[in-house]
Amino acid sequence: MEQRKRNTFGKFSRSKSADKKLSLSDYFKWLNDGRKLEDFPQVGLRNDQGNYEQNQQIILGHNICNFDIPVIVNKLKEYNLFSTFCETVKGFIDTMKVARKYIPKHDVENFKQQTLVKQFVGENYLAHNAIEDVDSLKTLYDSKLTLLVKSDDVFSISYHNCMDSYSDLLSSKIVSRPLSMQLAKDGISLKHLKLASVRDVNGLKFVLQDHKIPPKSVKCIQDYFQTEE
Repeated sequence: MEQRKRNTFGKFSRSKSADKKLSLSDYFKWLNDGRKLEDFPQVGLRNDQGNYEQNQQIILGHNICNFDIPVIVNKLKEYNLFSTFCETVKGFIDTMKVARKYIPKHDVENFKQQTLVKQFVGENYLAHNAIEDVDSLKTLYDSKLTLLVKSDDVFSISYHNCMDSYSDLLSSKIVSRPLSMQLAKDGISLKHLKLASVRDVNGLKFVLQDHKIPPKSVKCIQDYFQTEE
C-alpha cells in the first residue's frame, strides 16, 4: 500500500483568538486533530525514486517562503513554541515555487494563485478572503500540483535560520547561494556542519555527500573548517 503524506491546508490567520499564543496552541491542536480525520486530504508526495513516503504534517501555502513562514517562526520562538511545532510539522511547500518549477512560463499569464486557480480549476474567488484563499489552494493542489510535487520540494521550517548561518561563507564566496539553499532546505545549518566536522574526520564529508553536494564544494567547506581550528 502506498504511504502518503498528510498535507495541511490552513493559515495561522484563520484562528479567531485574539491571544496569539493561544492562537498558536489552537493551530497545533488543529494540526494534530487532522491526523485522526478519515477524510483528511491525502496526496502523493514522491521521493527521487518515485516512491511515496510516510505520513507527516506539511504546511502548504502560496508564496509563503518569504513572508508567512518567517512571521510564523518568529512568533513561535517568541512564545517558546518552536520546538513543539517542529515535533508536529516536517516542513512546508511553497506552491508558487512548485508552479514556477514545473509549469512552463508560456502556459500561464503569471504564477499568482488567482491566475492558476482560474486557469487550472476554472474558478474565481475572493483573494483577500482567508477561507476562500485556503480552499481554492487546496483545490488547485488536488487537481494540478499534487501530480507534480516531490519530496524534494519540501522546505525545512528552519530554512531561513539555516540560510542566515551561511552569510559569512556566502560573502567570502566559499559556498554558492544555490548550495547553501540546498542545505538549508533540508534543515542543515553551519552549526550542524561544524558539529559533524568535530565529531569525526570524515563526518563532514559524509553529511555533505548525503545531501548531494559536489566534491569540489565539499573540499572548500572542509578547508574552511580546517582553517577555523
